[in-house]
Amino acid sequence: MEKHGAYWNCQSRISRIKERSSERKGITCSVNANPEQGVIDWARALGFFDGDRDLMKEVVKIALEETPRLLQNVRDAIKSDDTESLRKAAHTLGGSIRNFGETQASTLALKLEQMGENGNLEDGRQVLTAMEHAMAGFLCDLSKYAKKPVRGQP
Repeated sequence: MEKHGAYWNCQSRISRIKERSSERKGITCSVNANPEQGVIDWARALGFFDGDRDLMKEVVKIALEETPRLLQNVRDAIKSDDTESLRKAAHTLGGSIRNFGETQASTLALKLEQMGENGNLEDGRQVLTAMEHAMAGFLCDLSKYAKKPVRGQP
């Protein structure tokens, strides 16, 4: 039953995104993002979606829409030294990233979440810088995957 609930929740989010009239800005892969290496294990990620490539492709599109906003929420929380907002924003961002498996970005999101939970932002800006670098590679992978035909993907 949980799978069906998650499916309908995902379908609801997909519908909301499709209703938006504005288009998202294109994502470019920087040299520093190391796009040839890739950060997402797509075959493993597909297992999370029980082999449903169409669903995974839709979740990729959602992540491309939502992840930049979630990362901005983390930035804003660190800038304002708001530990509770950081905890919540990093938790939400990390959950979105973990839909695609464990990556450096998901590890750093957890670290930021723990910093917020512990009320210690001493290294917050340094971790955020590392997070932004990791997110560049993550978003690059998502963008490349979104452009491929569904049947040609893991």
